[in-house]
Amino acid sequence: MKVTTMKTTVNLFDFQRAFLELRPDNFTNEALSILFDYFEEIDESMGIESEFDVIGICCDYAEDTVENLIAAYSIEVDRNQDEDGIKAQVLDYLANEEMLIKETSYGVLYRQF
Repeated sequence: MKVTTMKTTVNLFDFQRAFLELRPDNFTNEALSILFDYFEEIDESMGIESEFDVIGICCDYAEDTVENLIAAYSIEVDRNQDEDGIKAQVLDYLANEEMLIKETSYGVLYRQF
């Protein structure tokens, strides 16, 4: 018996809805929009069609606050800086580690390691 692989094109609405059904607390809608565009850009630049895997994305990417990131990754920051200065230090750390995707109104969207 031959096994047939079928593909479905996922638009932004489908992408967001899948996360709301399976993992509603992982990302804000803003972060999901950013991730959708991010994956589209990767697919286009590499000439591939990625497989859509909500659980896999949740394992590889996260959205969190600056303070939680400082604690989770033991990021050394200058606490004499104001809030924007501390945020800039965290964004620099994530960028240097090739983890930063984009800042969101909630916090930061990043790749987990």
